[in-house]
Amino acid sequence: MRSRLRVLLTLATVGLLSAGAAATAAPAFADYDTSDFEFSLFDADYTLSQAADGTSQLAVVETIVAEFPEYDQNRGIIRAIPVYNQRVNLETSVQSVVDENGDAVPYTETVANDFVELALGTDDFVYGEQTYVISYTQRHVVGYFEDTDDDEFYWDVNGTGFAQPFGTVSATLTVDPAIATALTGETACFVGATNATDTCALDQSSDSAGAAVYTASATDLAANQTMTLVVGFAASTFVPGEKTQPLPPSIDTAPPIWSPIVAALTIVGALTLMGIAIAGRVRRGDGARGRGTIIPQYSVPKDLNVMVAAHLVDKPTTAVPAQLVSLAVRKNIRIVDYPVTASGAEYSLQFLTTDGADEIESQLLTALFGTEKTPGEVRELAPNDAVLGAAVAAVSAAAKTAVTTTGLREKWRPGGCLPAALGVVFVVVALVNIIGTVAALSLSPWPFVSMAVAIASIVVSSLMAQRRGLLTVAGAEQRDYLLGMQVYLKLAEQERFRMLQSPDGAERVDVGDTTQIIKLYEKLLPFAVIWGVEDEWSKELEIKVAAQNTEVDWFTGRNGFTALALTNALGGISRDASYVPASTSSSWTSGGGGGSGFSSGFGGTGGGGFAGGGGGGGGGGGR
Repeated sequence: MRSRLRVLLTLATVGLLSAGAAATAAPAFADYDTSDFEFSLFDADYTLSQAADGTSQLAVVETIVAEFPEYDQNRGIIRAIPVYNQRVNLETSVQSVVDENGDAVPYTETVANDFVELALGTDDFVYGEQTYVISYTQRHVVGYFEDTDDDEFYWDVNGTGFAQPFGTVSATLTVDPAIATALTGETACFVGATNATDTCALDQSSDSAGAAVYTASATDLAANQTMTLVVGFAASTFVPGEKTQPLPPSIDTAPPIWSPIVAALTIVGALTLMGIAIAGRVRRGDGARGRGTIIPQYSVPKDLNVMVAAHLVDKPTTAVPAQLVSLAVRKNIRIVDYPVTASGAEYSLQFLTTDGADEIESQLLTALFGTEKTPGEVRELAPNDAVLGAAVAAVSAAAKTAVTTTGLREKWRPGGCLPAALGVVFVVVALVNIIGTVAALSLSPWPFVSMAVAIASIVVSSLMAQRRGLLTVAGAEQRDYLLGMQVYLKLAEQERFRMLQSPDGAERVDVGDTTQIIKLYEKLLPFAVIWGVEDEWSKELEIKVAAQNTEVDWFTGRNGFTALALTNALGGISRDASYVPASTSSSWTSGGGGGSGFSSGFGGTGGGGFAGGGGGGGGGGGR
């Protein structure tokens, strides 16, 4: 026992020591973020002078002190210096990168996304405090500001593009004696994130050579915060540089002369199309109007196939089950709500005769039982029978076509779709206009408005377009008759009986004769399926059959005829006889700094400046 306890204690000790070692070594294996460090110092030393051609030039020495963690995370830093200021190329030229001892620091220089990017360091990791001293020159650093009517050195020191905090940011600006006399005395200093108006002290002095010296510092700057200096000169002190940076499209930029003209023509054309489409729809209407007043009907319409009737009143999914019920109650088939063999089918249909079947009904019987039909033959309906489903769907499609061929609807004419097709042309014109206008650096709203109107013309024209043939007079009469049957089927029994006894009825029925009532209910059952009230109607039929103490001979169930058995059988038969395999498809999906040449357009002196609004600055981070 003691030995066993000793073993357990030993294993536990080893486990704890292993866990501790793993925790200690974790930094070597973790996926660290190279931006997870901070800067203790960013000091910039600027010397501003004037070149022989009158342009401004700046010599910069930046001393950046980074505080890296003591594990393998960083190999150095990246310093991103903006290429442009007020759309003028600063012509940045990097002179050197050294450490605090003056030893060269390896770096690579690339220009990307309007920044000169310096990747400082090698592939070796660095730890703790690291100092980088970057020396570079720039031109065209002073710009003219119309609102203050002066030239200004409006400059971000560290820039808003660093994701790390800074302990101290300091700057010294030395203005060459040759241009010191042009100073206006207007200065400003801001600190914070972009657009911040918090101020900082900008001290001014002069050296023995007559140069003006400005100094400023700020502490505890958070990530994406900068210090910004502003020093004013008399207007036209410096020759401005050429603006070469492409402008982004702007709503303030005037569009090409053709742009609003094309937009106006597109809008007028699209609105005209909508008017034509609406007028055409009003002129065409929905076909023959019919009687207007719907009269309840309880007799089966003459010479109207049940499937055709379903398509006529826009109930295509009920066409097949309604037709099967019609064939059953007329003794062409028998519905059996169980399989007759061990095939696994749920329902069966038994063929009896083709007597009285019209052309469409004969096609359906052939789809179910084949061309050689034998009385008494049984067709078991197996789930997912695609062959049967396709054959039955073809018969239903033929019934839909018969709505037109029998003169119930006119043939469909595509003329109503022409406005929608022309609307596509206007959308294309609007799109080309937008592309051309944006290419001209304008965000004028009119091309976009014309696009919206063009799209609206397609939508309206599509809604107004004729999607099928219009009802003829005969079609409207049959539709109204079927609607009258719907009204009757939904009446209460007492009201239905009253109508059956009315002398105005098409055929009077003795409501006291249950046999006559059963026969009537059987005839109307297919139309109850069309109008979605087969549950209620079959329940009424069940009650009458039970009262007569008889059975219907067109339906065979395990427990005789019941409304539930019939509706379940109709649902299953409709599903199995109309099965169409789902199509398969595949889809693939793919996924996918701070500082800019577009600095503030307003001067920083006179209280109108803010942090991050100047040139220079930029940003950077770890690598």
